Amino acid sequence: MVHEQQSEIDVSTECITRQEIYAALKNMKNVKAAGMDMIIKELLKADIETTACVLEELFCTVLEVEEIPEDWNCGLIVTLPKKGSVEIDVA
Repeated sequence: MVHEQQSEIDVSTECITRQEIYAALKNMKNVKAAGMDMIIKELLKADIETTACVLEELFCTVLEVEEIPEDWNCGLIVTLPKKGSVEIDVA
């Protein structure tokens, strides 16, 4: 009988702090395309203090009610061809 070794994962159940959100926003790289919500990173970073405050409240609410907003389940993945690998199908 083989026993699998299980390691503990350090998971915080505390609400994310404004400082953590602020640091994450500052570390985000610009010049990326907007997601389905059409929000570009530069917009979030235009007023980091306000954005961090709003996101802190949102994230804490999600943690407290233990329900993820339905919009967070949507995603869109787009494959962008690299230069020279574009095939055009003309029908």
